Amino acid sequence: MMMGIAALFCFWQRDTALAIAGAIVMAADVVAIERTIHTTYVLTGDRLVVGRGRFGKPQTILIGDIVKMERMPTLFGASHYILLQIGANKRIALRPDNEEAFIQEIKKRQQQYEDTP
Repeated sequence: MMMGIAALFCFWQRDTALAIAGAIVMAADVVAIERTIHTTYVLTGDRLVVGRGRFGKPQTILIGDIVKMERMPTLFGASHYILLQIGANKRIALRPDNEEAFIQEIKKRQQQYEDTP
């Protein structure tokens, strides 16, 4: 919403530099919306594949590499997301539709792969 207001303000001013800035803000807004709408999470065997929409390439995460999963609130607490810690230093934020089922399925698969020799 804020990006749309910023783009509208830039176009309203009728200045060439601001019009270019407004076009850039609109393009960034389109990419952000597209990424939000078309993000997918697919569990296949021992991997989690995160598809980041049509403009981004998929990211593959090994289930065994996930060290920690935490439910985190957003800035003003209106929503929340899942923060995965992968290895020692890498973190990724995910927003699946059914967070509890997602976390339970990850834990179940981690347990399966720990039990298999």
